[in-house]
Amino acid sequence: MKFLSLSTSLGLLLPILQATANAQPANLQNEKRGTELHEAPRRKYITLNAHKQNRNPGEYYYKRDGSDDQAYQDITVGNWRDDLYFVDLEVGSNKQKVTVQLDTGSADLWLFSDENKYCGYNPNNVQGIANCEKYGVYDFQSSDTFHLNQSLLFISYGDTTTAKGVMGTDDVILFPNNGGDGELTIQDVSLGVISLSNSSNPVMGVGFKALQSVVDYNLQQVEYDSLPYQMANQDLINIPAYSISILTNKTIANSSITFGAIDNTRFTGDLSVFPVPYPQGKNEPVYVSIVLNRITLDDDTELASGSAYAILDTGCSESYFPEDIIRAIGSTYFQYDSTYDIYYSKCQRLYGTNINFEFSGVSYTVPLTQFVETADDYFVVDHDQFSGQCIFNVESTGDDMFMLGDSFLRSVYMVVDLENGEVGLASISLVFKLLVMTVVSITLN
Repeated sequence: MKFLSLSTSLGLLLPILQATANAQPANLQNEKRGTELHEAPRRKYITLNAHKQNRNPGEYYYKRDGSDDQAYQDITVGNWRDDLYFVDLEVGSNKQKVTVQLDTGSADLWLFSDENKYCGYNPNNVQGIANCEKYGVYDFQSSDTFHLNQSLLFISYGDTTTAKGVMGTDDVILFPNNGGDGELTIQDVSLGVISLSNSSNPVMGVGFKALQSVVDYNLQQVEYDSLPYQMANQDLINIPAYSISILTNKTIANSSITFGAIDNTRFTGDLSVFPVPYPQGKNEPVYVSIVLNRITLDDDTELASGSAYAILDTGCSESYFPEDIIRAIGSTYFQYDSTYDIYYSKCQRLYGTNINFEFSGVSYTVPLTQFVETADDYFVVDHDQFSGQCIFNVESTGDDMFMLGDSFLRSVYMVVDLENGEVGLASISLVFKLLVMTVVSITLN
């Protein structure tokens, strides 16, 4: 997973929110439903290729917990073992190939330097070893378009990995697949050149500016225009905003991030818009987040109600709940094993069971199976006593907040408006037709 270390976030996790969190959602409708959106100019439309990779049969993958026409750019992404979502880029005048993890839970783009001290052989993506061969390294000295900008990047993630290095700017190249448009270059993108990182992969953070981890040489925090903002600055999109659909490997469609627009073939029903809550003591959004008001089971049994801070994080492969919510779900659908501190159940018993998450009166249904792993995937070594079982794979946040990672986000289509501090959610469409998609530019407010 890749979310910023929460222990260093100056009290951002307190569930006490400012009044903006209580605003009611608006309904955002696409063109077929009588939209207020406008068609983006055709000359700006562009779609970028995706890739998918599945784990090799019999290969162990160690858990990373704690533990994919334009006023938009559409970058489709692939995923490994339905956990991590990546984007392919080229960087610099000599087009150095890199692959970066898509992360709404951080706000900086950084790459492995060719001098990263932690580069090593890492076929299983074990944290602590930078998988430089798989994801690529960046030699800034060989790029004629790179410029240092007298700042540094120091970032710590919730899985205990870190990244440290210098900041600079260079050209970032994206790749369309809609024919005739060729490659797309975003000029002068700020990025970190990381010579010290024990993360298994580099990261493309697309969160709010307040989450950036860049300082000047006097160690004073520096805010800057990251990749989505640069797309808007260079008139490639209308505003710094994007929409995301992340999917399992079982679908025929590609996962994608679409900068500047909404793809209405990716969701069903209305897209509801919510203000991003400000953490206590802040006057701007920090995390891509939402206020969670209620959780219910299939029979409408209420597990929780009120107002809780919930981070929406594509860089976090699993989800994190308060301990009492974990116990309530665990005791309802699973058996508990005290030796391993896990909840488990026969996998087939969980099919068709759902959990409902309600935000300002709007509810989204997530299959319980999104929050489980088979025992074979959960344990690094064989545990015969759990053969045929599924493990409830949700960790505790240790407080009253929620971290809604990919296990939640695969059930929704998410829009993030960085300029206006809003997020939009809709139920993901699981029926993909061979249609020309209708793309409308983002106008959330």
